[in-house]
Amino acid sequence: MIIDMRIFYIFFFFLIWFHVDAQTTYTSASLPTIGDTLFTGIDNNPNNVILGSSGANQIWDFSDIDISFVTETVLRDVSELPDTSRIVGADMYVEQPGDGGIFYQIDGSDIYEIGRTGLDPIVGFLPLQIRYDDELTFRKTPLDFGDSYDDEYSFSVTVSGELIPDTLLSGLPIVPDSVRINVEVENEYMIDAWGTVMMPDGDYEALREEVMTYTNTTIEALTFLGWLELDPELLGALGEFLGEQETVSYRFWADGVKEALAQINIDEDGIVTRAEFRSRDITSSTIVVKADARDVVLYPNPTFGMSYFNLVNFDAGNYRLIINNILGKSMFERSYQLGPNGVIEEHLGFLSKGTYIYSIVDEKGNKVVTKRIVILNP
Repeated sequence: MIIDMRIFYIFFFFLIWFHVDAQTTYTSASLPTIGDTLFTGIDNNPNNVILGSSGANQIWDFSDIDISFVTETVLRDVSELPDTSRIVGADMYVEQPGDGGIFYQIDGSDIYEIGRTGLDPIVGFLPLQIRYDDELTFRKTPLDFGDSYDDEYSFSVTVSGELIPDTLLSGLPIVPDSVRINVEVENEYMIDAWGTVMMPDGDYEALREEVMTYTNTTIEALTFLGWLELDPELLGALGEFLGEQETVSYRFWADGVKEALAQINIDEDGIVTRAEFRSRDITSSTIVVKADARDVVLYPNPTFGMSYFNLVNFDAGNYRLIINNILGKSMFERSYQLGPNGVIEEHLGFLSKGTYIYSIVDEKGNKVVTKRIVILNP
């Protein structure tokens, strides 16, 4: 009986060891380096993505993702830039639209985002060159199941009130001398699951990371009384992006893979709103959008009705979709308040079969794109 119990305990501890050993570890071998090119694609049907549960030995099936375009991101050496265009302390950067960039610092086995240049990410038209007061984690290693960490950073942008469009300040009694935008961000990270991720190019042992992001954005005006915080209700559409916001996303990391296998955003009801995936099947027919370019990618086209207008690398704001027939007659028009990299979803099945011209117009009245759309209704 004693021998049997010893055998039982040996077998029991073997199972525990095997279970723990089966977990994957995300190591520094996975870190991207200067000169790397990363490819990610946006799923056109994020509602079909199933996140599953937290815990051990999970299976996530992303093998049937539907990607219409791919974003290309090149990690460049800051030495390529003149000194006046760099962020102090940065080692590499990624180009952004508007001659801007996101800057990163390599610190041993971690990589941090430390600042950015170009246009501000809030209203999308204010030039900036800022270094955060602290670092945002871009990549952290090593990571194991159960690990957690956090970071926080903030920045402010101050501009003359004359640079702000009248439409955004029309609710104010006077035009302020200066306007200051303040952004505070806090992130909480937790490796909450591990298991197998099924991708179109194969299966990967991966860790799932939950990211809770808390953002507080305020706008202050400089008056004869000093700096005063503005009521979001006085700022029209811009006010929708102010105040406290909470977002949740999940990232899937496989050791030796430089991109996240997937990054999935959900809303307050747990519904998937955006899903990005590592892309490797790049062909001559693949639509590739560079990180420093803006484009509108329509999918599918031709379409039987349901249409997704992806505003790639566009800032948050109010956009208008206009559809005309080939004679120039207006057939459809609607406005949308979108976040960064927004997507306009519309079912255009009411249109007769044929070719139409669509335009996207920004809140300044500029046509950012004019292209063709083909409707296949019988």
